[in-house]
Amino acid sequence: MRALLANSDLAIANLAEFRELVAAFGFDCPSEEHFTSVARIAEALRRLVQFVEPRGDVIVTMGESGQVIYDAADGAIFHMGLTREGQAICRSYLSGGKNQRNRRRLRC
Repeated sequence: MRALLANSDLAIANLAEFRELVAAFGFDCPSEEHFTSVARIAEALRRLVQFVEPRGDVIVTMGESGQVIYDAADGAIFHMGLTREGQAICRSYLSGGKNQRNRRRLRC
């Protein structure tokens, strides 16, 4: 798994998949797809990134609560909500045009 993430340009997982992944490395992660879980999901992602050192971006989807994203280009971990603007940014992000608006940096 470590080699797979280290060689991928982009990894996307829903929260249930992400929980299984981080559990395999011994990290804890909440199961609730809710805004109150964002900081703890970001912490689990930070720990995974430090351990695996992925080459590409990692996106953890949280249903209606948006996504927690690791941007490999600058090392930022941020939450992106699913507002109308956020949906447009996400479409741009996934097509390669990473837009800096609507990003909220998280301290981990």
